[in-house]
Amino acid sequence: MGHPVQPTSAFVTVNGARLNYLDWGGHGTGMVFIHGLGDSPHAYDEIAPKFRDSFRVIAYARRAHGQSQVVGPYTHGVLGEDLRLLLDSLKIQKAVLVGWSLGGNELAEFTAAHPERVAGLVFLECYDLSRPEIRSLLTHYPLGSSPGPADLRSQAAFRAWWKSVSSPNAPLTASMEAEVADLTVSDADGRVRVITNDSITSAFYRDAMTYTPPYGQLRVPVLAMWGHWYRDGLISRSAPDSLKGRVDAYLRDYGRPFQDSTIAHFHAAVPQATIIVLDSASHAIFPSQQRDTIVGAIRTFVRQDLR
Repeated sequence: MGHPVQPTSAFVTVNGARLNYLDWGGHGTGMVFIHGLGDSPHAYDEIAPKFRDSFRVIAYARRAHGQSQVVGPYTHGVLGEDLRLLLDSLKIQKAVLVGWSLGGNELAEFTAAHPERVAGLVFLECYDLSRPEIRSLLTHYPLGSSPGPADLRSQAAFRAWWKSVSSPNAPLTASMEAEVADLTVSDADGRVRVITNDSITSAFYRDAMTYTPPYGQLRVPVLAMWGHWYRDGLISRSAPDSLKGRVDAYLRDYGRPFQDSTIAHFHAAVPQATIIVLDSASHAIFPSQQRDTIVGAIRTFVRQDLR
C-alpha cells in the first residue's frame, strides 16, 4: 500500500492565535479536515492525502491543540472565525469541510455564516452537546477519562495510557502514533503536560453545551457518519466481568439511546444529508479505525453529490 504522503507543517497567525496546519498540497477546491476535542490534525494523516488528486488538502490544529497556540477564548464564534481567516490566509475560497466530533460545531457555525464558501460538509461522529441527554451520558460514564500523575511521568507512559483508553484492543496506526505525540509537551525532567488540559477542555465543553449547532440552516450537500459505540472500543477484552457489565449497561441505557436520538434529530434538521450508521465503532479513534470506510464514503459523496 506504500507510505502515506507526508504533509508540510506550517503556521499562520489569525484572530489572535498562531495556528498550526498540515498541508498535503493538491489543487482546486479545498478540502479541510478538523479534528475533535483534545485531538490533533495528525488523526487524518492516513485519510487526507487520499484526496490530493482532486482537492487542495489541509488539516489544522484548533487553538489550544497540537502545536497551535494556547490562547482563548474557546467559543464557537471564535472558532468559526479562526476557520474563516485560516482559509483566507491560504487563499482557499471554497472548500469541502470534514469535521470529527467537536469539529462538527465549526462546520455548522462556519457554513451558516458563509454558505457561499462551502462546497459540502462531512460530519464524522459529531454530536450536539446542547441536547439534554448529554448530561446523563457524561454523569453515568463508567470509566476514567483523564491521565493520572503516573501516566504523565514520560512520553511512553502517556502513550500507554492513551492506548488503554482510546484503543484498548488494537495496535496504534501510524496516524494514531503521530496524534499521540502531538498531544503533550515534555518538561526538562522528562515528565509531560497535556496541551489541551482539563481546564481548557472544560472551557470547550461549557461553550459546546450551551451552543445549538444551526443544522437547519445548512443548504449544502452533507454526508454524516456515525458508528454505534461498543464495549471493545472502551475497555480491554481482558477486563473484569463486573466492568464489562457496567459498560454494557451504560451503552444500553445511555450511549445507544443518545446516539439514536442524535441521528434522528440530525436527519430531521438536515433532510438532504446522506447518513451512514456503522454497526460498531469507537468514537475516540473513529478516523483511524474507520479509515477505509470514510475514504470510500467521501469519494462517493464528492462524485455524486458535488457534481
